[in-house]
Amino acid sequence: MLTTELSVLSVLMIFVVTLLTVLLGYLLIRKARENKVRKRINNYKEKYRVPVYDYLSSGEVTRLIEPIGKDRKLAIEELLRDFSDILEGEETRLNLSNYAERHLSELYRENLTSRQWSNRMNTLYYIEDFYMKNLEADVQKEILDNLASSKDEIIQSLCVLARFNSPKFKEYIELKHEELLEFDLRNILRRVEEEQLDYLIDRFENYSLNLQCAILERISQLKNLEYVTFLESTFEKNSGEVKLRALKTLANLGYVEDITRYMPLCDSPVWQERMLVAKLFKMLQDNRTISCLKKLLHDEYWWVRQQAGDTIASFPNGNEILIEVIEQSQDNYAKDMAREWLNKGVLT
Repeated sequence: MLTTELSVLSVLMIFVVTLLTVLLGYLLIRKARENKVRKRINNYKEKYRVPVYDYLSSGEVTRLIEPIGKDRKLAIEELLRDFSDILEGEETRLNLSNYAERHLSELYRENLTSRQWSNRMNTLYYIEDFYMKNLEADVQKEILDNLASSKDEIIQSLCVLARFNSPKFKEYIELKHEELLEFDLRNILRRVEEEQLDYLIDRFENYSLNLQCAILERISQLKNLEYVTFLESTFEKNSGEVKLRALKTLANLGYVEDITRYMPLCDSPVWQERMLVAKLFKMLQDNRTISCLKKLLHDEYWWVRQQAGDTIASFPNGNEILIEVIEQSQDNYAKDMAREWLNKGVLT
């Protein structure tokens, strides 16, 4: 019995050792092949670096920059990625896009249908980075219209359409936005131009909370005062998070049509509104807000007091107001905040 068990154990050990040896051999061979390919790509990069740079700078085509074969195209891909991070100028970027479209389009069309998720994702990034508008229809067909596409692929494909200012972007963002997070939508919308944004604003009420907040964030980034009327209307008509985000965007823009409409927010039951109106008043620098700011300096919430102190300190006579609070107030928290901002003013 013992002899039989030892025999079985010996066979198992031999099998395991053999399997590990084969696996190790496979990994070593695979690594050697990868190193060989990597070396070829690096050699091609050195060969093409100067001619490609010259082409991107001048647009002058030579036979030296006609890559044939996958390894050469991968070398070109890496060079274009490197150059896209450092080269500036509309003509240079146009040359880069033209070159990528001419030499990488076939490879990228294949990659968009690859079974490997990483191949598809990397290709989507490159299509955007190289501004390959000729592949826009392929992105729509292979990714956005494909029910099997992952969320990450959908997001990056929408980024591509937004970057290209594609007319199809409006259609796809309306189809896909409800399944996306606000963070994802903000990432997408930071690429849209004002024409696309205006379309979304006209349909603002029809969208999910996440997309509404992303639209408001994009307006905040653009800092275009033409959107003030929309923001004020959004603030007045909505409640909750949308109302707060609209007020935050107004505070970031630093302009409103009529400041007196915002004075009542000093007594808002929502502390975030009190804090944001204090921030808005900092941008407006209107003496009519001082009494409100002094009141907010006595607020029960530290964040409100902090913003009120910051805003008061930004006024030309801010130090005098803070000293007045220190000398006359019975609220120790308000006095401490006033001292803090007074000291900051002295130090600066």
